[in-house]
Amino acid sequence: MPQKLSLIAALQQYIEQCQLDELSPRTIEGKKSNLQLFVKWYIVNVGLFVSDLSVEGIKQFMKYLHTYHDSQSNKLIGKATRRNKVTAVRMFCLFLYRNELIEVNLAEKVQTPKAGKNITQAVLQPDEVAAIATQTAYRGEKGVRDAAMLAVFYSCGLRRVDVTNIKLNGISVEAKLLFIPNGKGDKDRVVPIAQEALDLVLHYKKEFRPKLVNFESGDYLFLDDKGKQLRGHQVTRLVNRYKHRAGVSKKGASNLYRHTTATTLLDNGADLLTVKSILGHASLSTTEVYTHIAVRKMSDDYQKFHPAVNNPNLYTPFNHPLQK
Repeated sequence: MPQKLSLIAALQQYIEQCQLDELSPRTIEGKKSNLQLFVKWYIVNVGLFVSDLSVEGIKQFMKYLHTYHDSQSNKLIGKATRRNKVTAVRMFCLFLYRNELIEVNLAEKVQTPKAGKNITQAVLQPDEVAAIATQTAYRGEKGVRDAAMLAVFYSCGLRRVDVTNIKLNGISVEAKLLFIPNGKGDKDRVVPIAQEALDLVLHYKKEFRPKLVNFESGDYLFLDDKGKQLRGHQVTRLVNRYKHRAGVSKKGASNLYRHTTATTLLDNGADLLTVKSILGHASLSTTEVYTHIAVRKMSDDYQKFHPAVNNPNLYTPFNHPLQK
């Protein structure tokens, strides 16, 4: 076993193995980012080499994460983010153990911290959706693209990467479906789209997209102002711009639409498995988070059917002060 293999070299070997395993570029970038933070901290505070890895050292890093601030927001990272970073470290240690670069399986000895599901409470109301969409009219022809994109977000509940990956041939007009290639987990899927939203997309595709096209456009549906495939950060900036101009202060950009779609579907009686399929969740438990906020139908049914509402005489004493 090499005793003087540096953590930096080991990390490079791990990333190369992830590439050989054909993990998605997004997944690899996430692992690399998380592990670069770990390696940098470990070299400064514990040791430079793989042989310096220990359970105690990793636990000290886990304590450090409770004081770590996100570089963009300058806020302390949350439970889920800490969990992701520790999971990356455990998978890195498992790789080292399986390749006989360390003698002890540290992944077994370090537990991933539990991170409860966050209940998303911010959803858009219909008037807010309309107000945001209206703002696209003030951006001229580029607003045609933006209106189509917002309609897709609201109608389909897609992630921003899903929207930016839609291809020209990914639209089924007759079936009212969009084909989403290379989604999260590198999975393809098909999602339904409302007719009105589809009409906006087709109008953009026919009337405005040709004005953006150049040799860098490829066959992507949504192009930026320079004719290139729209990137995730550009989408977030566009959505936030329209949201703020509409006076909507709720947190989130494309994900705000995603949460709204999921909640609205469940509120109106959609099956949980249907919503899971539309959102592209790998696990039903992820979709179940939305059942905590999709409460309108539950409340309506309660008020309609429970005897406590319809016949209070069943349980209210006849001499109760509120009895008339």
